[in-house]
Amino acid sequence: MSALAKFAPRMMASRSGLPGRTGGAIFSQQVRSKTTAATSVWTGTLKEGAGAMSVGTGAFKDLQFSHPSRFGTDDAITNPEEMIGASISGCYSMFLSALLTKKGLTPDTITTTAAVTLGEGPLITGIKVGGGW
Repeated sequence: MSALAKFAPRMMASRSGLPGRTGGAIFSQQVRSKTTAATSVWTGTLKEGAGAMSVGTGAFKDLQFSHPSRFGTDDAITNPEEMIGASISGCYSMFLSALLTKKGLTPDTITTTAAVTLGEGPLITGIKVGGGW
């Protein structure tokens, strides 16, 4: 069994805040279960069509994406992988803030970048969290 395989269950318990697994929860208050939703609409063929993404909270609505924004060089609008990167970087920043707070530290600002690579398939072939690449 690899070192990562041995560590992964403890890491997941720590991240989920399961009491008794790694010394208790990260958060002192009860964390509620929450389900959120997002909707995407695609119109037309793959190459000539266009899509729009919206989130249930209304924080953004009809965010445009297209074949060129996902597979080509159109950087004027977003793509699904960019939204995945935004989600991961947001979660990472919040979790790091929780860890620092648990240690008695108060972070001023945490900036996280997540670079998502789209490969053949299309499949996400890599996600790098951090920066400096």
